Amino acid sequence: MRRRRRIETMFRDLILSVLVGFVTGFITTQTLMLFLWKHHALACKLAYSRHHHQPHDMIGRLRGLHSETTNKKLLFVGVMTTRKNLETKAKAIFDTWGQHVPGRLVFFVGTGDRVASPLPVIELSDVADVGYPSRC
Repeated sequence: MRRRRRIETMFRDLILSVLVGFVTGFITTQTLMLFLWKHHALACKLAYSRHHHQPHDMIGRLRGLHSETTNKKLLFVGVMTTRKNLETKAKAIFDTWGQHVPGRLVFFVGTGDRVASPLPVIELSDVADVGYPSRC
């Protein structure tokens, strides 16, 4: 009888502990989510008011941004290719969108014969000059 009562008490305490844990977790989560939601809403409102401009003003800002970024080297674009593709595909990349990269465009090739190309080419040692991506 005493043992049964002790088991019932332990079971009741376990259920009560789990219930209190769930309630505490739920309240904490809801409070935190409410706080984060209000903070996010305030941040969005501030960002919108700070960056909301008339269309003609936005065009001027974009032109100013374009003139600022044309003089800066923002990106480094590396294209892995083969010697076989330097005069065809790599040259097409360099002549088209490669001219508009706000930064530096370089072509990487594997080891092999010396490269005589007007393109910016870097030869990698210990890398086979095969089709990329290499097929295993």
